[in-house]
Amino acid sequence: MIGPIRSLRTRLLLGAAAVLGLVMAGVGVIVEHRQRATIVEEFQRRGEVLARNLAAISQGPLLLYNFTALEQNVARVGAEADVRYAIVLEWAQEDVRRRGPGAPERRGEGCSMARSEAKAVIDRFYAALNGHDAEAAGRVVSADIEIEAPGGLLERGRDALTRLLQTYLAAFPDLEWRIVGQAVAGDTVVTESVPEGTHGGPFRTPTGEIPPTGKRVASRVCDVSRVRNGEIVSLHLYWDNLEFMQALGALGA
Repeated sequence: MIGPIRSLRTRLLLGAAAVLGLVMAGVGVIVEHRQRATIVEEFQRRGEVLARNLAAISQGPLLLYNFTALEQNVARVGAEADVRYAIVLEWAQEDVRRRGPGAPERRGEGCSMARSEAKAVIDRFYAALNGHDAEAAGRVVSADIEIEAPGGLLERGRDALTRLLQTYLAAFPDLEWRIVGQAVAGDTVVTESVPEGTHGGPFRTPTGEIPPTGKRVASRVCDVSRVRNGEIVSLHLYWDNLEFMQALGALGA
């Protein structure tokens, strides 16, 4: 009877070892899964913290159209050792700036096309300005375009824009717009330019007409344009009107 008993005991021990092995394997799988879940959760928390910080420091540059500061902020986050890439999104869900070794070239064909189309419209507008063709510039804008400019100017409509351009072209016959910076975000294009020309004709202003002075005048201008359906629907212009009028000699030194 000793032989069968030992054989049975051996089989029981082998069975127990097999069960123990299965239990340990199961425990190993559970521990590995929990460790993986913990690592994923930690990365998610890390990503959320970085995203909140990037959003917080990007609000000011976006509101001020300070794209240089925005570039620097995103580049700083994208350079983190555990960050693949960083993207800043604005209200239209278009990527304003992206940085990092794994950053995709674009978020989608539609987004890329929207940006390129908006820029193309603005490029046609400035080409018309430099061609001294107010009518061609008017064909690039919508019939009810909104125009805002220094001095309390608030106009609406294609005809209003055409009249405004004709006023400046008549006063500065050799006027030329030199673009020094441009940024595109969705349907919005921000353009920094330096229009320069000789005051060779009468300049009509809301307070009266300024006769030609022959002075060469250059101003730094920023315009924020919104484009929709291939047309400029709003044009907000910013420049130092006091400096401009002083350069003409209209306000004294």
